[in-house]
Amino acid sequence: VIGPDGEGGLHIAKGGVFSYYEFAREMQLGRLTDEEWYDILDTDKVPDQPAWTEAFIGD
Repeated sequence: VIGPDGEGGLHIAKGGVFSYYEFAREMQLGRLTDEEWYDILDTDKVPDQPAWTEAFIGD
């Protein structure tokens, strides 16, 4: 990704752009809606990100 550096130049960066989560959910419950996912993010029940994502997603 190339973007402005705030001083009139450009800054080059690499890495993850979006967060990534995996969690089990019963098939009969269907997919989460955006509202359901936002509700989960507002609690302490956010699943841990898989260890393999540490190579490209920062803290």
